[in-house]
Amino acid sequence: MQRRDYFAALLVTLRRINNSFEKLKTKELVPMPGDPEITAPYKQLIRFEREGLEYYFADDSEKKYSVKGLLGAITEKKIATEKDTKESLTVTQMFNT
Repeated sequence: MQRRDYFAALLVTLRRINNSFEKLKTKELVPMPGDPEITAPYKQLIRFEREGLEYYFADDSEKKYSVKGLLGAITEKKIATEKDTKESLTVTQMFNT
């Protein structure tokens, strides 16, 4: 199994845990390589990828970051866009292949 598959399973689990706390507000952020203090909103990176945008420019950095590179270990499109019940099916299918 690839790294992104493990991360996808972890992401589903963390979302379930976070959703179980009614008043807990969370943000899914992706740290920039080499500078983890700078982050990008995960959902924004997913939209960038969907729209075919290649680069993300962080406000606090002079660098440009590859959207695919930032999501490379993370993105599983079905996981990122489906409802929680379908996410668990997708993760189960990934583990069984």
